[in-house]
Amino acid sequence: MTDEDSFHTLRAVFVPLLSAANEDCSCVVVGTKKDLVASRGRSTVTREDGVALAQEVNKMNPGRPPYFETSSLTGENVEEVFEYLFNWCEPKMATGRPSTGISLTDETPAKRGPCSC
Repeated sequence: MTDEDSFHTLRAVFVPLLSAANEDCSCVVVGTKKDLVASRGRSTVTREDGVALAQEVNKMNPGRPPYFETSSLTGENVEEVFEYLFNWCEPKMATGRPSTGISLTDETPAKRGPCSC
């Protein structure tokens, strides 16, 4: 919320990685340092920007976009982020479908000989 460069880095670096994620993957966008915004009286990354990013990366969740503004200093909304995650993930875990996660590479690890040095 206080660093526009971090927001743009998130969009430029993280969002492209989502092409490797499962279709039902849910991403939570969390704006941090809300306490600094309150003390400064303004935010460099607006709530609208955060919500727009959350909508962009969550095509499978057309309801409330998972965007939270938090403060680790005061604890504001931190619990809500985890409650959202547990409420989103728990029904998926109950189906018994293991998550395949994200594959960052298609390469298989190199085989090593008998020596691991």
